[in-house]
Amino acid sequence: MCSMGQYDEIIDSYLEKQATLRGQLRLLEQVADGDGQELSGPIGVAIQRIRHDIEDLQGAIDRCREKGAKPHSDGPAPAESAPLRHGDDGQVVRRPGQAPGAQNGVMAHLIFHCPTARRVIVTGIEIDRRVFVTLPTARQMQCRFCGLDHPWEIVDRAPAAAALMSVRAEDFLGRSVQNDAYAAGSADPGIRDLYQRMAGQWFRLAVEQEVKAAALK
Repeated sequence: MCSMGQYDEIIDSYLEKQATLRGQLRLLEQVADGDGQELSGPIGVAIQRIRHDIEDLQGAIDRCREKGAKPHSDGPAPAESAPLRHGDDGQVVRRPGQAPGAQNGVMAHLIFHCPTARRVIVTGIEIDRRVFVTLPTARQMQCRFCGLDHPWEIVDRAPAAAALMSVRAEDFLGRSVQNDAYAAGSADPGIRDLYQRMAGQWFRLAVEQEVKAAALK
């Protein structure tokens, strides 16, 4: 029989899976609304499946909470751990006092490096190293200093003397990275292709915004 602490860990893992699914659901619903697609289409089928998975996880969470609440005869129950919280974007928010990277691995800064001008453009995006290596596409952005395209890369620390990406371009790039991550984690070829196409569209918007911002400087 599981202890209360073990049930808490199981519930936390289910909550994290639910949050990821809700993030995917919001993206698919936005695509369906924008394209005017019916729920009988491929995106609609994916939406229905994700909703069903969320409901199944909720049922499992409720059962674990019920079992975890029952008293055990093998000694006092351990102190209840603080549940994971989730932000509006579906991403896990660290527990108070939890060290950065303790939940999602070692975080790194996403940058574009120009070896010619010896400058770095900081995107403002932090990403788990384990997630970064799974991204299906190595994207490149035109450099504002030399005009050439440079691939994105990650570093442990963002350089102090670095150029910042424009706020709007950063927002679009963040959406692109998120969709690339969803694509990497999807086992369904159709859904994976959808996320990759969305990632490419957001990245093109990020590039366009960065070019516009650079022209104004």
